[in-house]
Amino acid sequence: MKYNYEKILTVGFKDIERQIYDAVCRAARQITKDLLEQLDKHLMNTRDKKRYANKQIRRATVKTVYGEVEYNRHMYLDRETKRYVYLLEDQMKMEKIGAVSSNLAKIISEAAAEMPYRKTAELISQTTGQIISSHGAWNVVQQIGKEISKEEEIILSEMEEETTRGETETPIIFME
Repeated sequence: MKYNYEKILTVGFKDIERQIYDAVCRAARQITKDLLEQLDKHLMNTRDKKRYANKQIRRATVKTVYGEVEYNRHMYLDRETKRYVYLLEDQMKMEKIGAVSSNLAKIISEAAAEMPYRKTAELISQTTGQIISSHGAWNVVQQIGKEISKEEEIILSEMEEETTRGETETPIIFME
């Protein structure tokens, strides 16, 4: 690779660092898009064709730590459940909060626990390839809170009905 050293020396390291970071994020987004679409094509070719009827291709977006990734994936009719499904998301176990990946949601929630939403949004926008507003950070934290609340309600109802999920019953528990 050839570099224009004179130009680089006039720009400064801070700008070069940012340009390289942006280029790496662009490359990561493209790699992710290509990989997801290739996996979707593989799933389309290897699916149980009697169960899953290919209906159409739909565009999806996932907000990642390196920016928004737009990709196409197939939608199927599950003939057994009579529901529409995306095999790619199911097989990949793509956990998202809305369109936000679980990795990015974790970073947002951890930052929001330590600082105001405005500062959280600034930090996320500066340190990841994703631009987010303070309201966007708030929305992610609210969604996470709703998910936690649902889990807690399930646990409470199991405790009340004495139908907990564990398999082992311990007669004595010692605690410090």
